[in-house]
Amino acid sequence: MGEVAAAEAAAAEAAAAVEAVAAAEAAAAVESAAAADRAASKAAADAPGAEAALSPELPKEPGGGANGMAEDAEEIPGRPEEFKTRGGSLSS
Repeated sequence: MGEVAAAEAAAAEAAAAVEAVAAAEAAAAVESAAAADRAASKAAADAPGAEAALSPELPKEPGGGANGMAEDAEEIPGRPEEFKTRGGSLSS
């Protein structure tokens, strides 16, 4: 009977070792997924800055861009009244 008990003990130890390996692999997979999530979050947070760095800056227009254009249109001598702006903003 001693050999049977020793074999059962060895089998139990082997099963425990297999369970420990499976648990360690599962923990490693969870940590890997968490690291990937952190990397994706950081990449998403960095994306607006990278986009701004890659996009060219438009030149500044004297007179404030579109608003300056509207003001210029009002100052054109001989321009018919219906084509002049009514004092409001052109943007909605």
